[in-house]
Amino acid sequence: MARPHLAQTLTYSRTISSAIKNREQSAVQARDQDTSSQSLPIAATQPSIPPKTLPPSEKRPLSPTTSKKRDFVEIIDLTIDHDDFDPPEPIERKKSRSSSHSTETSIEARTQQPGIVTKASSKPILKLKNSRTKEKSPHPHLSNPGLSFRKSIPAVIVPPPQPSPQKRRCIFIENLSVLKNVSVVNTIDDTSPPLDFQFVTQNVLTDGVEQASEDFMTGCKCRKDNGRNIGCEYLSCECLDDLVNSHGNKQFPYSQAKFNTACLRDAFLSGRNHIYECNSRCNCESNCKNRVVQHGRKVGLEIFKTTNRGWGLRCTQNLKRGQFIDTYRGEIITHEEANRRGETRTMDQEIYLMGLDKWSEEDGGSKYVCDGMYLGGPTRFINHSCEFNCAIYTVSYNHADINVYDLAFFALEMIPAGTELTFNYVDDDNIDVITEEKADEMQRENGYRPTKCLCGSSRCRGYFFT
Repeated sequence: MARPHLAQTLTYSRTISSAIKNREQSAVQARDQDTSSQSLPIAATQPSIPPKTLPPSEKRPLSPTTSKKRDFVEIIDLTIDHDDFDPPEPIERKKSRSSSHSTETSIEARTQQPGIVTKASSKPILKLKNSRTKEKSPHPHLSNPGLSFRKSIPAVIVPPPQPSPQKRRCIFIENLSVLKNVSVVNTIDDTSPPLDFQFVTQNVLTDGVEQASEDFMTGCKCRKDNGRNIGCEYLSCECLDDLVNSHGNKQFPYSQAKFNTACLRDAFLSGRNHIYECNSRCNCESNCKNRVVQHGRKVGLEIFKTTNRGWGLRCTQNLKRGQFIDTYRGEIITHEEANRRGETRTMDQEIYLMGLDKWSEEDGGSKYVCDGMYLGGPTRFINHSCEFNCAIYTVSYNHADINVYDLAFFALEMIPAGTELTFNYVDDDNIDVITEEKADEMQRENGYRPTKCLCGSSRCRGYFFT
């Protein structure tokens, strides 16, 4: 009978004398002629060793415990690696010519012989061991105690483990270290602010955004010793050409003499006029009273977890009315990019888009948007309130650029330390109160429901972003 080919190598160790091989060769040939169906060949790439012929009285199934009665030093326990394993094909059921038993009985008798290896896939690797450990075969028709098949385990993609709350907090604090005098606290639960966000101190201009060249920037010619040696005077400063009061006179946007204690004047707080500060082309020095926002934040801030509105921001010191707090930072993107990002965001994701629309499109403005989703400053955590205590004002340093400028937060009232900072997301004081019935009607007409307001103030409008 031809030996079936097995692609993998069957290795084992054996010790046998050449004298025994010659002596039993004739006995093996005689046995094969008489009992052609009682033994099956061993599938291997190396020559097999015929079993020793025993008297009929001594014939019995061999097992790992009786293997020492054979001429092999090591034999038996065939184990198949489970890597890329294909289940073996069933044994062809043949009835023995010398037996009247049923087909099942014949197969069971043949599979009890330890030297039998059924035809299997070319992928498994067979290893011979001298182990007595038995495994239950997953295939009932293979009852050989020395032959076992282990099913392959399908590969499972396991997502990387998420950092613990303590680790997330450490990562966020490390990201926060680029800012000065800003802390984070959570007394509500063990969560941390989002980790897919990076703090920046300046806006990041993206593809398609063009900022006016400094070649078009003009500066004032004020003497440095003007106004008690604090720089510009409103009568001569060219930077104030577009800043006039109700009487048509130039006026400084800030009331205090020193930039670190300057406060926005009431006319600007209520009028929301655009602010022009002195720039690098001006003759005045850096301590000029018309340089406030460009020097950056001077107050302490704290990011904290609220009870029902996610994360918020509060001051760690008392703020005066009109005091500068901080700017809104992020990526400056085009309207096309803003629309693309809006389409990819899900309904449960928050929006951090701020339109740079102080000037209309007819005037050549309103080209870009500031997005604080992935890059920004601590002011991205300021929540909405219908009874807000802060407001955003636009600040420029170049009169020739009406598309790229800063968005600055100023206090609208005296704010005690530890008070949450809020501003109006709608930026329209004349919007009507939206009741539940009105929200239902808007959802039926527009296909979406306006955002529920959670500010809890006595002047709450119910919903916003209509």
